[in-house]
Amino acid sequence: LVHYQLRCLESKLRAVVPASLAHLVTCSILGDGITQIQVANLTVPLHDAHLRLGNAYPNAIRDLDLSSLKQQYLAPVDVPRAPSDWGTAEIAYRRFLTLIYFYPNKALSPPPEAELVWRAHILDTRAYRRDCETLFGRFVDYPAVEGDSAADLADNAACAREAFESLYEKHFGSASGIRAKP
Repeated sequence: LVHYQLRCLESKLRAVVPASLAHLVTCSILGDGITQIQVANLTVPLHDAHLRLGNAYPNAIRDLDLSSLKQQYLAPVDVPRAPSDWGTAEIAYRRFLTLIYFYPNKALSPPPEAELVWRAHILDTRAYRRDCETLFGRFVDYPAVEGDSAADLADNAACAREAFESLYEKHFGSASGIRAKP
């Protein structure tokens, strides 16, 4: 299982590093159980240290064309949004997609900025289905949080939000950065 997870990590890291170095990415387990990543001649040990991504996204997420979603995002709903809000929302959404990419089995609830872009993306059904296949190899459903009561629904949503915030901080820094302007 550990070797399978390393191969998955290796594959995902190859998607993040520049194409010219992708073939040089290797992951391994040392005798003491410490995992390491090697890219070319640079070796990075991974204890429970976290891979900080900053604004580095897997190539497919970085290259994803979201321009058609901008108008839907800016269209007045309940609260008008300024065109300058789009940059923040786009970054938040790309980071959300990145977390889905690295944590495919984790229930995540994005921040409001990313959720609005996600909903707009889902409404463009053909593009969303194609993009999900390209990015994740599967369709990613909008979470239908299930529970027996309103309290269960709220608890499940809160857990998904906490999971997102924890992973966001782990990979991108402080959750306050979600609202940072690009």
